[in-house]
Amino acid sequence: MADTRERIIESARELMLTKGFNGFSFNEIAGKVGIRKASIFHYFVSKEKLGVELIRNDRERFAGWVKRKESLEKPEEKLEEYFSLLKRLFGSNDQICTLCILFAEYTILPKRMQEEMKGLYNDEIRWIAFLLEEGLHSKVYTFKETPKEKAIFILASLHGIIQTSRLTPDFSVYDIVVKQLMKGL
Repeated sequence: MADTRERIIESARELMLTKGFNGFSFNEIAGKVGIRKASIFHYFVSKEKLGVELIRNDRERFAGWVKRKESLEKPEEKLEEYFSLLKRLFGSNDQICTLCILFAEYTILPKRMQEEMKGLYNDEIRWIAFLLEEGLHSKVYTFKETPKEKAIFILASLHGIIQTSRLTPDFSVYDIVVKQLMKGL
């Protein structure tokens, strides 16, 4: 069984990805983990510190995921895996990605959380731009924008469709957008 700190993080992550950061309390975390609310303060002196840890944890998860995908040789395979990852993430338990859920709360989040969000966003943009650059060099892609511009467009489109897809019982709209994104490469 995971240690208490890890159980707190995982429970907080589940709550955040379904309700938003300001939509859950330490009481709810304590109930899910089976500890007293005061015990959470032993690990996280404030909700802000927990929020920063949640985003850092997602940055580490993303970096680990990227490292595991290095074995794929073609940039288009890596990009397709990324599209599939996001679809699986928001397709389970009414959860959506960290950035998507926190965008609406951005202006009211603590500064340190905003900084970590920017870091996660930039991590994803850099990685997508890198793949696009590889694809241009290998003549797999022929788009005219810079790789960074195209990466920003792709990520914005994905975040938008993830939000929109929550309105429908199926994820066909996500597939439609991904298909169009791939055509534009």
